Amino acid sequence: MQGLSRIAISLCFAGLFAVAGCGGGDGSVKVSGKVTVKGGGPVTQGIVQLQSDAASGSGPINASGEFTIAGGGVPAGKYKAVFLSTSTGGGYDKPDEPEKRVIDIKYETAATSIDATVDGSPLNFELDPPAGGSAATDGAKAN
Repeated sequence: MQGLSRIAISLCFAGLFAVAGCGGGDGSVKVSGKVTVKGGGPVTQGIVQLQSDAASGSGPINASGEFTIAGGGVPAGKYKAVFLSTSTGGGYDKPDEPEKRVIDIKYETAATSIDATVDGSPLNFELDPPAGGSAATDGAKAN
């Protein structure tokens, strides 16, 4: 049930960004890209949030790891990229499976997540697996 709660909270945040009109006005840049795990494949669910003092936006991650920020994007500039609800299992669709984190927890808050520059180029994120994972954890990068 913990996974379900996290998804519900994430969707509420995404809805607040959309209602507030963040990232959808004139001067916005369409933002899309892909989220993968180092040493693994795509992150197959969750939400990407871009946060700055001036603007924010969010969009869902699909089963191929691709995302598009809703509302037409965000203004060009520097953002913190935050990744929410990326765990598998334990949710309403798989309540009998234990929750399994697919990326390191540090990506869930702006204070410890990664920088992203919005300039019209695709944002491709290669994220560390959870601490203790099998792949190297030498830091994430946004391409």
